[in-house]
Amino acid sequence: DALYVLLEGEVEVLTSNEAGRDVRLAAHRPVAVIGEMAVLDGQARSADVRAIRRSRLLRITRDAAIAALESEPKALLKLLAEMSRRLRKANASLEDAQLLDLGGRLAQRLLEEAGDGASVTTTQTELARRIGASREKVNRKLHEWSDEGWISLGRAGIKLVHRDKLQAMIRETRSH
Repeated sequence: DALYVLLEGEVEVLTSNEAGRDVRLAAHRPVAVIGEMAVLDGQARSADVRAIRRSRLLRITRDAAIAALESEPKALLKLLAEMSRRLRKANASLEDAQLLDLGGRLAQRLLEEAGDGASVTTTQTELARRIGASREKVNRKLHEWSDEGWISLGRAGIKLVHRDKLQAMIRETRSH
């Protein structure tokens, strides 16, 4: 009955598989619109949202959102463009899940988590959950990359030393 605008913090969108294990679909940072599908089609929510960090959200009722979108066609077009962007990203994630091995998925996640920076503070347990692997396998792969000098492991997290090596590995895995 409402959509939300994420003003501060970070949230993840997830669903649960039949075994009750959470499957992460996406993560959002400010300023993001959340819950737009249910508001637009009036159906039940397709996923859950959980705060990863302390977050502040603005709640907009379905009636207010629909009225605003009807009176502002440019806002509706922006929302549709955002939904298209998310769908393309979801398609790419599905493709990655099919084409990339553990190393490829982990490299992709590290690069996404680091953004333009060089550090990732996400725990190995959380990285494993986000790529659908065990923490032990993630730990082994990270130590392998650390030994090769691609990354550096420390108390503050993971430092990406050679982003180009991670990117090349992803490209190579996709091409096979």
